[in-house]
Formats: sequence, structure tokens, C-alpha cells
Amino acid sequence: MLNHNKLKHGRPDSDPPSPPPAAKRRIDDNTEVSLLRKQIAELADKLEKQAEEISRLQSAFSNLTETQTHNKKPLTPTEPAPAPPTPPVKPEHIPQQWKVRTPSHPIHRNNAESRLLLDIIIPRDKQAKGQAVTKKVNDLLKLTKAPVMAHAVLYSKKGRPIVISSNAEALSHQAHLVYEGIFGEPPSPQLRAYPDHQQYRVKLNSIPTMSLQSGHPISPDLVLKFLLIPEQDLACPAHWLRPAYKPLKESGTIVLPFRSREAALQFHRQHDYLIFGTHCRTSLYTDNPPKTHRKPAPPTTPLPLNHPP
Repeated sequence: MLNHNKLKHGRPDSDPPSPPPAAKRRIDDNTEVSLLRKQIAELADKLEKQAEEISRLQSAFSNLTETQTHNKKPLTPTEPAPAPPTPPVKPEHIPQQWKVRTPSHPIHRNNAESRLLLDIIIPRDKQAKGQAVTKKVNDLLKLTKAPVMAHAVLYSKKGRPIVISSNAEALSHQAHLVYEGIFGEPPSPQLRAYPDHQQYRVKLNSIPTMSLQSGHPISPDLVLKFLLIPEQDLACPAHWLRPAYKPLKESGTIVLPFRSREAALQFHRQHDYLIFGTHCRTSLYTDNPPKTHRKPAPPTTPLPLNHPP
């Protein structure tokens, strides 16, 4: 028996023809649409559940906030914490020799501008003073028509001559006549004289005595120019710290006698200076008088012979 479908569409043994491409696309589109609708429905359910969860959390958060607001105690103004106490400022150490002292001798209490100090130490047995010595000094000053005269001749504890005058600065230019009138002989060319201001002395140690570049000796004046210290800040010229009979070594110490305590402290606080390639440090000057002017030691009582050891 013949298959009428096969006869209708072709040969008796052939398969039925496949649907056209347009019909196949319609079938696939319907399948995808149904899948998308299903996914949209599932997402809508999830969003609805998340919205319910969010509303529940918001309600719980509002309830918790109200509870905390009712239970919270009113804030009381608290006093600020007290500031820590400021540590006391430690006073700066001032050397004993820098403290102002009133001289015991009434003539020494005059203004420093009226006292001329000769920078030379005279032994006690050669200290000439009195009216006769003052007259000899004034006679020499009158010969040169000096504008100032001497009133008295005294000596410091170390044995330096001090000439009382109305103007020590003007008398310092006639220091060689003053010395000759006191001691009857011309002075050394290295004699120095300056007004007897109170001195605040600072030592500058380890200064090279010879220049490595030029080989010339280094003088205190050269060091002052290197440090830019004006001469008016010093009570007297700076000098090497050494006895007259001892020559300088490779390095030495220079004494800087400042006129004011503030200038001396400011120079001493720097503590370290680089001078001609050498680190030089400052230290305070200790005034040690000669042995002839020191107080003798108290006598010691010898122990008896039978004293136990």
C-alpha cells in the first residue's frame, strides 16, 4: 500500500520535508521568550523578598535608636584637663669671678673710666706709690702737654699698677710716661695699658700658633679678626695664656676679656669654633693669683710621738 504522504511530497521512499527557516526561527524565539519570562519572574520574587528584608531591618534600626535615646543620660559639661605644669627654668651658671663686687678701697670704687691699668706685674718690694710718685708722673705729663693728669697710684691684688685719673682712656696714650714716672726707667715696647673695666674672661683653647699655609705666627689680633669680634667689645686686648718665660707650643690658649657679661656668655655658649682648620673649644677663665699673693695655708700641729697610727 502506497504512502500517500510520500506520494504527495515526492518519491515513495523519501522523508517528509523540513520546515522552512522562517518557521524554525519563530519556534526558537518563542522558547527564548518563555525562558526570559521565567527568569524575570524569579528576579521579581527575589527583589520582593529583599525589599521586605530591608523594611524589616529599617524598622528594627529605628526601634533600637529610640530605645537608646530614651536610655541615654544627658551629657554633663566636663572640665578640660589641667595643663601639665611648666618645668622650672634652670638658672644659668655664672662664674664666681663674674659676679659684681664692690671694692673695699674707696678709691677703687670710682668709675672704671677713671682707672688706668698697666698690664705688668710688679713685686711688692718694688711697688712705688705715694704723692712723690704721683708728682713725678705729672711732671713728665706736663712736659708733653698731656690733657690729663694722674691723681694717685695704686696696685691691684696681683701687683698691677692702677693710676687714678679723670680720663683713663686719654691717659692710656701716655702709658710709657706713666711707667717711667713710677719706676724711673723706660718701659718695654710690649707694655699695654687700658681702662680698668670689670673683665669677663673666656678662654679659647687649642688655637694653632703657626699658619700651615703661610708659615707665619698667628697672633691674638688675627684670631679676633677671624672671629669678627669688634675691639670695643673687649675690656683689654686679647692675649696668649702663658708665662713670659715659656715659649708657645704648636697650639695655645687665648684669653678674651669681654667688657659685658652678656657678650662673654654668648661667646661661651657657642663652645666650638673652627679656626684655621682646627676645632677650638671655649672654657671659663679661673683667676689664679701668683703664689706671693695667695693666702698661706693654715699651720698644722705635729702629732705626738706616742700617737697611735
